[in-house]
Amino acid sequence: MEEFIIRERPEFKLLLTEELFKIHNKGYPKDNKNYKYSEITDIKIVPREINWGITFASYISSFFGAPAGQTFRKKNKLRISTIRNEKEEDTLLIDCNLEKVELVIKKVKSKIGVKTNT
Repeated sequence: MEEFIIRERPEFKLLLTEELFKIHNKGYPKDNKNYKYSEITDIKIVPREINWGITFASYISSFFGAPAGQTFRKKNKLRISTIRNEKEEDTLLIDCNLEKVELVIKKVKSKIGVKTNT
């Protein structure tokens, strides 16, 4: 079994076993999941982006005396597609080591037979 600690506090780790990819997040237990490699069709990081709707509303409200407008950004996410769910599953990667996450993604993709760009 390979273990990758992607955040120290609260601990968030990704585990690769012979048959399973495991997510273990002590900070948000709802993220804790196990995936069989045979069920994963894709895995990737969705980079953070600006949430334009909320940002626009923030700037508009600042014209009416609310605190100054702010730019709101969505967080980085680990997105997993499986054959059992039509909907992709996202796990937030708050304060995580994204280099380690990328390494895990490459390892998972090699196990599921998906080619990586590097």
